[in-house]
Amino acid sequence: MAAAATLLALFPLDGVRAASFCTKPPEAPTVEISISAPEFEVDHSLSRKELERHAAEEYGHARAEGSAVFGLTAGRAHSQLFVHTLTEKRQSGQRCVWPSRLVATLAYDGPIAVYVAREYRRGSCQYKAVLAHEMEHVAVLREALQDYKQKLEEALRQALDRGLFPYTGRDGALLKVRAESYFEAPFREALAAAERERDRRNAALDTPESYRRTRAVCRSW
Repeated sequence: MAAAATLLALFPLDGVRAASFCTKPPEAPTVEISISAPEFEVDHSLSRKELERHAAEEYGHARAEGSAVFGLTAGRAHSQLFVHTLTEKRQSGQRCVWPSRLVATLAYDGPIAVYVAREYRRGSCQYKAVLAHEMEHVAVLREALQDYKQKLEEALRQALDRGLFPYTGRDGALLKVRAESYFEAPFREALAAAERERDRRNAALDTPESYRRTRAVCRSW
């Protein structure tokens, strides 16, 4: 899909012919980014062993040598890009297609799950220490949403600036698909960049030094 989008950008179907029979669209295309901030729920039902297995199987988190899983913060999100287009049909049968509105959405599939191993009684020193650490991850996930919003908006606006619209041809449905494909690559690249930054911030919390500080809060684990 990315390769196809690149070809469309470099070799659009409009060219000089489009300028001769396509009128200019009445309004500039708009970009809308809709991001829902997630809630969180504390889950105290899993043991350390179960948390370790859950982290590995569901999220691909491998336990570091010599460490143990006391808590986990996890959530799944989905994203979508909707490309709305404006189509002008000429008497010749040719169609001119412009992007009119780009709507990107990002939302979590339910609340973020904050796990604290059930070995630690609610209200205990260990429970509070683990929960405090996991809430730092919740803060990272929430703050990262603003980074997602900024990167997505910048990427889509730059794609609009680079795009050589309108696309022209006789098959309006195909032209719409081409427009959608053109924006898909920058959308996915911006998502990946935001995810890398989110993961970097989370990794900065999960260091040996950070774990030592958490352990030092309580006498025993």
